[in-house]
Amino acid sequence: MTQTLTQPAAIGSNQTVSICAGESFTVGPFTHTTSGTYNDPLASSTGCDSIVTTVLTVTNINNSVNLSGHQLSAIATGAQYQWLNCGNGYAIVPGETGQTFSPSTDGAYAVSITINNCTDTSSCIVYSTLGFEEALKTTISCSPNPVTDVLQIRTNESIRSVEIIDLFGKKQIVSLKGNELYTNELTNGVYFVHVTTSSGNDSMLRIVKQ
Repeated sequence: MTQTLTQPAAIGSNQTVSICAGESFTVGPFTHTTSGTYNDPLASSTGCDSIVTTVLTVTNINNSVNLSGHQLSAIATGAQYQWLNCGNGYAIVPGETGQTFSPSTDGAYAVSITINNCTDTSSCIVYSTLGFEEALKTTISCSPNPVTDVLQIRTNESIRSVEIIDLFGKKQIVSLKGNELYTNELTNGVYFVHVTTSSGNDSMLRIVKQ
């Protein structure tokens, strides 16, 4: 988006302007996109130059999110927050407007951050309670990783079910034959493999499809 000053004030006029990152502000033939003080000369109809001084502030939002234990935390401080459910079309999570968020269910979540009337949205972060115990699940593993076609799942038990979940929390359809998972229909990227054995043992494995 571009904000444009088409008719600057009189000679020596000053103005203070705030815009969002990705926007620009134009004074005559001059366009500015970064914070600073600008003195732009403009020719008038009488042949005299006028100087318009613009103090421009660009609001940049850090939209990074940390996942620590059971809690998601937005890095940006002093902002307005709204957490979103990526797996449900970025639907608003009711009541979750704080800097931190502890999901009640597994899924993929993002946060909308507003500062100075500027809004940016984070990437989706996959939250899974199964992931907290992954380090202890030594009886289930997979290879090769990265995988191109067939992923071999290794476990000392029979497999009850396998689910493939993308970074948006959506389940993907793949073929499983025995302990071999055929990934050729997946697009390249990062996925989570949720394996459940006959005894109810669960493990969430992270793989890269290439």
